[in-house]
Amino acid sequence: MNDHDAGERDHAMPTLLKKACFAYAYWATFLLVLEPGNVLRAARAGHSLGLSHETARILAAAALGTTVTPLLVTLARRYALSGRDRWRHALIHAGSSVFLAVALIVLSCVFASWMFEDRVWPTLVSVRDQLLRNWLLLSFALLACTA
Repeated sequence: MNDHDAGERDHAMPTLLKKACFAYAYWATFLLVLEPGNVLRAARAGHSLGLSHETARILAAAALGTTVTPLLVTLARRYALSGRDRWRHALIHAGSSVFLAVALIVLSCVFASWMFEDRVWPTLVSVRDQLLRNWLLLSFALLACTA
């Protein structure tokens, strides 16, 4: 390896780190915007949300969202929303977003059962409830990230 290759590799890492930080900030902001609704819903149900629990949940969920961001970028580059095939590409993005939303919600339920419930697997009822509550909003957030 010569000095030029090492310089390119050193430059690529800060760029990758910047992109990862941007993606994490996007997902953390998305989750923080939703947090007042979560607190209000819990209060109406007679529960209080602990700061440490909510912080861990938001940090973990933002990290999970960050993991799919490179895929969204790749899809956006491969299936641009311009040109002759833009409608077909839009359907690819919509389908990908729905698929990823479902996958992320199921994974988040598994992680939540590990972190907060001392269980290996979440209940089907909790997965179903999370899917019903969040798939459309998360699909939209994934599409917005793509845009």
